Amino acid sequence: MSERVISAGRLIVSGLVAGAVALASGCGSPADSASPTGTRSSSAASSTAPATSSSELVGRWELEQSCDELIDALHAADLDAVLPSMLQDWFPDSTPAELARKTKPCQGATPRPHSHFFTEDGQFGSVDEAGQQVDDGPYQVLDDHTVRIGEATFT
Repeated sequence: MSERVISAGRLIVSGLVAGAVALASGCGSPADSASPTGTRSSSAASSTAPATSSSELVGRWELEQSCDELIDALHAADLDAVLPSMLQDWFPDSTPAELARKTKPCQGATPRPHSHFFTEDGQFGSVDEAGQQVDDGPYQVLDDHTVRIGEATFT
């Protein structure tokens, strides 16, 4: 798989929120910067449109997740109810009930690496901070603003 600088925009942000909810994997929103290895992260504030073809999507997209960005994305998607369970990735020794009682939910959380990849043969995957693949499935570019990953469609 080749690694390229590619723009993520709302595709990754939408995918992160949907993936976090569906998989409780805690995918957060990324920070905006390109790395020297040719991969790119995107910011929740980015307005860059998703790739227009699967060849533009192929590569590894790296990001640094922050607890605060995840909370912001969940608030924006009106998913406050799932917030405590999403925070368990940062606080594995706490229960969702304990996390729900925190007045500052991200206090003590540190940013962590995460990446997504798209292969030329149509496969998608997520890799956690330990380098372990935590999600996978086929993907298909439907148009210049829409990608289907598995059964989920992201615009």
